[in-house]
Amino acid sequence: MVYPKGYPALDSNGDDTGEEFMCVYLEVCAAESQPSGWSQHAVFSFTLVSQMDEKKWNHKWGPSSHTFEASAPNRGSQFIALTTLNDTSRGYILNDTVIIKC
Repeated sequence: MVYPKGYPALDSNGDDTGEEFMCVYLEVCAAESQPSGWSQHAVFSFTLVSQMDEKKWNHKWGPSSHTFEASAPNRGSQFIALTTLNDTSRGYILNDTVIIKC
């Protein structure tokens, strides 16, 4: 799942820092229809690919380790500040398209 407009970052006191992030999550499909007591462990990462210079500007989160289960069917994070994502010199957005590898 990708939340392209993200949510505001909070400081340690829970106050809005004024910076917003695109958020990216890995989620189990149809988690509610899995058998009772199911779980699945995974190690994964996300990479935002620069469409202008893949060697220079890739942005990575992870690797992360998570055990997916009914009470925790997704895992993700604030991935990249919207100001950085929208910086045209980095090439993350090209023709209204963003490429994220998992």
